[in-house]
Amino acid sequence: MRRGRPPLLPDKVYRVLEKMHPRVTRRHLQNLSYMYQAIEALKGTDVLGFYYDAKRDKAKVSLLAELGRLGDTELIRKVAAQAATVGRERKLGVDALRVMIRAYRLSLK
Repeated sequence: MRRGRPPLLPDKVYRVLEKMHPRVTRRHLQNLSYMYQAIEALKGTDVLGFYYDAKRDKAKVSLLAELGRLGDTELIRKVAAQAATVGRERKLGVDALRVMIRAYRLSLK
C-alpha cells in the first residue's frame, strides 16, 4: 500500500508534467496542473496580468494553483477578478490572497 496523499490526476498527466518539470514532487506537479488550468481559464481576460507577468515569465503559482482547484472556468474567472481587485485596492500580498481564495473554495463544499 502506498503512503501519502492519493494521486488526484491520471498517470498520463503526471508523465507529461514530469517531462516538463523534472525533479519535482508529485504534489508540486498537482499544483502545476491546477496552475495551468487557471491560466487557460484566464487567457484573454484582463485579470491574467495580475497573476502572470509574461515579460518576466513570472507567475503567482500558489494563487493560480488555488484558483485552478475551483475547477469551473467561469468560477475561476469570477473569483480571480474579485481577488485581483481586492489585492490591488488593499495592497494584499500573495499569502493573504491565497488564504482568501482557499477559504472561499472550501466554503463551497
